[in-house]
Amino acid sequence: AGQPFTFDELAQVAVAQKGAAVVRVGQMADLAISHRFPRGAAGANGHAAVILAIQKQPGVDTLKLTAALEAKLAALDASLPAGSRRLTVFRQADFIRHSVDNVLDALRDGAVIIAVILFVFLLSGRATLIALTAIPVSVLAAILALKLLGLSINTMTLGGLAIAVGELVDDAVVGVENVVRRLRQKSASGPALIETVVRA
Repeated sequence: AGQPFTFDELAQVAVAQKGAAVVRVGQMADLAISHRFPRGAAGANGHAAVILAIQKQPGVDTLKLTAALEAKLAALDASLPAGSRRLTVFRQADFIRHSVDNVLDALRDGAVIIAVILFVFLLSGRATLIALTAIPVSVLAAILALKLLGLSINTMTLGGLAIAVGELVDDAVVGVENVVRRLRQKSASGPALIETVVRA
């Protein structure tokens, strides 16, 4: 009744009765203080392992949290048991960094494609330069809008930006080409310069 057992007392506890015979804990098990038996088979690279998963709360900056956790874990490495070591299996911050790199690659490739296409077809360095400014200005506007709304850059927004780069390239090429074409067709008696650009 709430009192701690000694092993001798615990061994005498009855767990079943077969006729006149009573089956006691001590007859079914060896009682000792030990570690808990593992549930399932945790392993890494063919060795026994303890797997620790750390989940962040919503709204927390993944990159800053990961850096802080890495510093704490590195400080604890010295106190690990002999023969054991820490191994990172998955780190969401790595995924985010790769996503950022992918967006930057898409921006770079898009800028190169715009520069080549516009210069070849329009033979205008000024038109090419104007179109090239569309990509960074648009991305900067999207990031500022996210910041003003109190939102952070995460894997979803990075994916959206990567997809939007294709649309930016298309808009920049079509928009600038349309303006240049209309300006070239504009007669001296036609609408004012700004009106022609607005119509384009």
